[in-house]
Amino acid sequence: MTEPELKINNLYFVLSSRKIPGNYHWGLLLPLAPTTALYMHSTNIRHISPDETWVSQVITLTSPYPTLNAVAYYFISSIDLVKVNTVKSVAEKVDVPRHGGPSMRTGEEFCCRVWVEDVLFNLEKEGVISDVSEKMKELGEDALKLAVEVEQDVESGGRRALIVN
Repeated sequence: MTEPELKINNLYFVLSSRKIPGNYHWGLLLPLAPTTALYMHSTNIRHISPDETWVSQVITLTSPYPTLNAVAYYFISSIDLVKVNTVKSVAEKVDVPRHGGPSMRTGEEFCCRVWVEDVLFNLEKEGVISDVSEKMKELGEDALKLAVEVEQDVESGGRRALIVN
């Protein structure tokens, strides 16, 4: 049996290893073609943000797999092709508190996962996706649970990153 592949125009959580068991960097991935994808995330990693302030990135990739550290890709919603520019625009406009602090939407301490949730909330508000805010917590918990289950095998090279469509 072949393993699932990432599907074009499907929006995914991407959980990437931080080499700390159960602790992941969260991002969003939208494959646009077999060799093109939109990767969106917020980070304070020194090589991207030298002063370690939070920045968001919306990157067009020439591969649908944004990172070798990816442990799991988890389906969130299908995206209408005509709304791809709206996805980019929304992700670029989501507030990023430069030195951490609370999310403007929830008041929760800012991190990459909170940024992803803020993007999804705004995509729903713009009509790009639907019914995600109601089940966002459940989707995130499912993605996290599955990532934890495969993390060791993925990191050891025993399997590729999990894809849940």
